[in-house]
Amino acid sequence: MANAGEDLEICSGETIELTATGGDVYQWTGFNVGPTIVTIPNQDTVYEVNVTNEFNCSDTDEVAVQVNDYPDTPVISISGNDLLSDPAESYQWYLNGEAIEGATDQEYIIEEDGDYAVEVTNEFGCSTLSEEQSLVFVGLEELSRWNDLKIYPNPASDIVVIETGLNQGVIEIYDASGRLVMSKVMNQPRMQLDVSGFSVGVY
Repeated sequence: MANAGEDLEICSGETIELTATGGDVYQWTGFNVGPTIVTIPNQDTVYEVNVTNEFNCSDTDEVAVQVNDYPDTPVISISGNDLLSDPAESYQWYLNGEAIEGATDQEYIIEEDGDYAVEVTNEFGCSTLSEEQSLVFVGLEELSRWNDLKIYPNPASDIVVIETGLNQGVIEIYDASGRLVMSKVMNQPRMQLDVSGFSVGVY
């Protein structure tokens, strides 16, 4: 009885090795005689093998190979120290070419300078790596040295106090995707903002 093996799913461009069993002489359609073939299918393909035994009795079997596409190259959105990947099935963030342990969410908050990238995987298990982004970590302590900016408490759940040392200007708050969620005219050096309606996250 000819056996071409189990059906397969692969990512586009991958090399596969198919090995048949069940007889003495093997002929895969379109290939040289032999039990094993190596090929790179560029689309869903069904491979057929004819197997002959010592008595010159033959049998055939087929194996189906499904070829899945890779996800598009992800784009990283940057808002302050917060990085956000395009949507995917799963994620892995990298720093200087090394996988960051536990960094497997769509969003990642950087804590040090370096070159960051994200690898996204689709529902078929095919993965694509983004271009690297060279980023510099900026903490609130550094901002304070620039313009006397103070933000507390951090984290905040209802009221956040912002001190700027300035008497006029505009305060703008953006979410992780870069969307403006609050804009207030500043007319005093110390203001309280109600953030109780904000979703949990980094702003």
